[in-house]
Amino acid sequence: MAVNRSVEDGCVAIADMRRIVRLAGSDFEGFFQAVAVDSAQLLGADAAALIVQDADGMMQYRFFYGSPDIFQRDMRAFRFSPESGTVGAALREERMIFTPDYAASPNAMKTFVEYGLQANLVVPVQQGDGEGPQAALAISWFKTKPERAPTVAQQEMIALYADFLQAGLARQAMIDAWKQQANRDTLTGLPNRRALMAYLAAAVERSRRQSAPLVVCLMDLDDFKPINDTYGHAMGDTVLMELAYRLKLVVRASDMVARLGGDEFVLVLENVTSSAQMETALERIHHVVAQPYVLPGGKTVSVGMSMGLTRYPQDPADPDCLLKHADKALYMVKELRDKSASFWHCWQEGDHHLSEGDNGLHCE
Repeated sequence: MAVNRSVEDGCVAIADMRRIVRLAGSDFEGFFQAVAVDSAQLLGADAAALIVQDADGMMQYRFFYGSPDIFQRDMRAFRFSPESGTVGAALREERMIFTPDYAASPNAMKTFVEYGLQANLVVPVQQGDGEGPQAALAISWFKTKPERAPTVAQQEMIALYADFLQAGLARQAMIDAWKQQANRDTLTGLPNRRALMAYLAAAVERSRRQSAPLVVCLMDLDDFKPINDTYGHAMGDTVLMELAYRLKLVVRASDMVARLGGDEFVLVLENVTSSAQMETALERIHHVVAQPYVLPGGKTVSVGMSMGLTRYPQDPADPDCLLKHADKALYMVKELRDKSASFWHCWQEGDHHLSEGDNGLHCE
């Protein structure tokens, strides 16, 4: 009977693990929650958390299970060095570390003591390439200290859960990379139309909420086709890549540059509060575009630019219409080429036809 009971328990454990692995492919947060619940229950702990290294190399909480609400609320923005605390010790030594009395540990961090952490077990989550830990599973006791240390069998099960997390993190990183590629122009690395429309929707909402006007600019290059015709498309691509680099340098971190395709680019300039500020930004853009481009082999070429733009909320349209209005304004620049030296035009109601004496090249 004991053997049958053991077999039955083993089948239940295998079923639980299969359930957890299936979640890794579809719902990473649900996957972590399943790992956290099983880990905490296995050890009689109160809580578990996944702590990961961010882009700056600092450790930051990503998911929580079971920890006090105030701890979760405050720790979401808390970052600490990968050298600090019991997490740092586990990462350095690349092994799980059990701390039965956290406050008495030389590795204790004052912040966690103040939040009532009694004890923890920290398990490094290894990178897939073996270069070292990139995350940690922290299993915690807040209400009381554990009665005993985890058994060898329990430690082996927790190590298996850490392996599951490593696989889940690797899969999530791959998915994130795929999403990044789907939102990038393959030639220039700039955001593509898909990424632009998502960004523009968020930018319009920020503008509305903060009463901070934004400018949507659609530009294309003048005299670009002769470069392709004379020197070949590879040389034209060189010009486009250099242009993308220059545009990224000339705009602010809060602005966006995207490529729609061909020689068409979109710039979204946020928090542009005056016509003078806008015109200064446009002149900077024009200046970098007009600088000569050196092709492989030393040949130098130059291009001009035309730009149509619209301003929100003066133009209270949705993102799709803002882009269409900028496109209409770009058409007006080209239509007025013989009448005005300006390289840009701002969309306004009635732009379908401009009177012969109206250059329409300023929006106040």
